[in-house]
Amino acid sequence: MTIKEIQQQVDTFQDIITTSRAVINDGHFVEVSELEASASYLFSLIESQCGNFLNTEVDKLIGTVKTLLGDLDSLAKEIDNQHNSLITGTKVSSNTATAAYQS
Repeated sequence: MTIKEIQQQVDTFQDIITTSRAVINDGHFVEVSELEASASYLFSLIESQCGNFLNTEVDKLIGTVKTLLGDLDSLAKEIDNQHNSLITGTKVSSNTATAAYQS
């Protein structure tokens, strides 16, 4: 597998995160099993293929994955906020995602 193909997989996963965050921002719920499956596949793919790339390609991939992990952490916060809102009986605000992203 080439670095370009892995980057395409990263981009696909980023799209899933972005879509999930938009769904939560609209006050709806996301199915996390797709996120889990995509994350598992992507990170195992990176782990198995990383030794086949040049150091410069790996360095670029590391930066991309760090950004991806930051976005994934923000999504996790948004899901936690949504869950906590359900537990406390408060309405999930459409601004919840925005507030979690900005923190």
